[in-house]
Amino acid sequence: MNVLISSQKDRLLGYQKKYGKIYGHYMGSIPVLRIADPELIKLILVKDFHVFVDRNIVWAPKNSIRTRNLNQLCGDDWKRVRSIVTPIFSSGKMRRMYPQIRQCLASFLHYLDVLAENRQELDMLETFSKFLLDVNATTIFATKLDLYKSATDGNTTSEHPFVFHARDKLVFKAWKEMASLVLPKFFLKLIRLSDTKANKFFEGYIRHMLKDRRDNPGKKHQDFVQLLMDAEVTDRKPGDASVTTQDDKDKSELHHVNQEV
Repeated sequence: MNVLISSQKDRLLGYQKKYGKIYGHYMGSIPVLRIADPELIKLILVKDFHVFVDRNIVWAPKNSIRTRNLNQLCGDDWKRVRSIVTPIFSSGKMRRMYPQIRQCLASFLHYLDVLAENRQELDMLETFSKFLLDVNATTIFATKLDLYKSATDGNTTSEHPFVFHARDKLVFKAWKEMASLVLPKFFLKLIRLSDTKANKFFEGYIRHMLKDRRDNPGKKHQDFVQLLMDAEVTDRKPGDASVTTQDDKDKSELHHVNQEV
């Protein structure tokens, strides 16, 4: 019950005071090792990060693309995909996103000015969630959402489907967290813990985007999807027959969907 009524920060601080900087416990039937020593954390997350290649996968999605996400892969597969996507996050390539982020910030500041002029109350969580979603949509998918339009013109009836499904994925669902911890893994396969509609929307959105960019190779975008496409490694030779099966399509799109929303 404490898991549901207290924040994770308060729980972890309480455990640290009681058990020390290194302790173990169970989340349902899953053994967990907690580490609060800064030097040891630095070794795990920085210096020796390449050693910790396996992730604790409570349940695996059935979708063939999402099972190949970086956070779902283990062992050599994780190392291979990480070696492909890591160069994308260099400081030089990150700087390419600055103009888009500045545009998002300009829209955000204008939104705050409108709220101030109208003396409207400000919901911090909702407001900054809009800003972060706008930055993510712009820098990852080159998509402008007009998130602040309804607040400035009074029209709240229309909402971009991107926003609707992103909110659905980000909302914390306590029953799913509890189910993933206490139910046997074989039973988790029988129920749907994933946000099926939202996942289908984003997978379709990305597929359409990839197809459009492949059909128009001369049109370049400054976003993460474009960087992933430029970094794509394929075994197909020029002139090979196009991929026809759905599973092969999923494999060819593996590197692009690692930026799952």
